[in-house]
Amino acid sequence: MILMMMMLSLNNLLSVSFMMLFLSMLLFMNMYMLKFLLVIEIIMMILFTIMSNLSVSIEISEYILLYFLIVSVCSGVYGLVLVINMIREKGNDMVYLSKLLKF
Repeated sequence: MILMMMMLSLNNLLSVSFMMLFLSMLLFMNMYMLKFLLVIEIIMMILFTIMSNLSVSIEISEYILLYFLIVSVCSGVYGLVLVINMIREKGNDMVYLSKLLKF
């Protein structure tokens, strides 16, 4: 039963991550980057709450925690890229994907 709950939670975590990736690709084209970063941070707080509740109720493996840490580091890197692009664009945070990939 516990193994089944762990597999369900892992599937939910993976589905949320893929949904976050898909939404990021959709929102990235025509949305301000600061709003997008706020959406990512809210999703990361929700995931952290879910994972902390899971770690209290059942023991989750270290791999799930490692996966969460990798996703949170990627979110932090996106924030740094946002700051660099805002400095380049003189305060404008409406940066498109084509401009972001030109370094």
